[in-house]
Amino acid sequence: MLHRSKPPCRLSNTFFAILAITSLVSSTLAIAQEPTAPTNSIPLPPVATPTATASSTTAVPTTLPATPDPNAHAIVAPAPEPINPGYSGAPNDPAKPAVVRIISPKPEEILSSSTADIFFAVENYTLAEGGNRLHVIVNNNEPIPVHDLRLPLTLKELPEGGHTIRVLLVQPDGHSLPNAEAYAMAHFFIRKKNFQNYAAANAPYLTVNLPVSGIVDVEENGRVWFDFRTHNAPLAPNGYRVHYKINNVDGTITEKKPVFWDGMKPGRYELLVELLDAAGSPVLGVFNQVKRSFDVRAAVKALPVEAEAPATTPATPVRHGNNTNRATPAAPAAVSPEHGD
Repeated sequence: MLHRSKPPCRLSNTFFAILAITSLVSSTLAIAQEPTAPTNSIPLPPVATPTATASSTTAVPTTLPATPDPNAHAIVAPAPEPINPGYSGAPNDPAKPAVVRIISPKPEEILSSSTADIFFAVENYTLAEGGNRLHVIVNNNEPIPVHDLRLPLTLKELPEGGHTIRVLLVQPDGHSLPNAEAYAMAHFFIRKKNFQNYAAANAPYLTVNLPVSGIVDVEENGRVWFDFRTHNAPLAPNGYRVHYKINNVDGTITEKKPVFWDGMKPGRYELLVELLDAAGSPVLGVFNQVKRSFDVRAAVKALPVEAEAPATTPATPVRHGNNTNRATPAAPAAVSPEHGD
């Protein structure tokens, strides 16, 4: 019996043909959708790939921080040595003035004894031996240095009548501080009142600080400082002025600024200072004429000393008294007054 073979199924062939066409179309669309870089585009930089350490698989940056040297140490600049305020010549607080006051005796006080204990108070200024200090002028005498305020300045055997205390705050080199609060004055009496050694607080008068009487050591330039202040008498070319005569040399000061004399040779000098009015006449007042005598001595620099062989004859003793060795006074031409800047 013969069997008739079935013809191939047309439906199956058609299915496979459609599947193949669909795959081809999908591939074509995927390729068409891929972006193509334009011809003038800039290539992107490569992305850094983290690397792993040998001991760990954890990613670490390619640039590691510097490992500190265990032997290294920080270099610290030395701090400047603090200046002892007692030798600074300046107020402790630069924003405030240095102040001096006379605590005792009180103004116009009458004391029953010829001995007076003077007490002072200082604010914003540190005193030290050989450094910042007070210069105390009793009546019209020499300045007395004071650096210890724990004890009073005791004045003995004062004559009856009036006496005036003037005090200045000064720097280690002896120059006075310029502010008004660095000066004070008080008038008092011993047993009875009178007008001896008296200057009204609002009257024009003169206070001379430097030079002091005695020995003045100078450097090679022979410079001697002239430090003073006027009260109620502003200096001006057509107003009050200070006139001085040192040996036979005269000079006039018409403005307040540092003053010094150069070329002062070793010897004895006599100084006269006066306060003059606008007409050139002396201003009346017990403090308006000041006299000082001083000896200029060249400063000696320290040099190493070599041992000397013992003397074979005894040294001749030096006579004192009237034959005391004293520097010969310099000729007037040796004085060369100049004003500081």
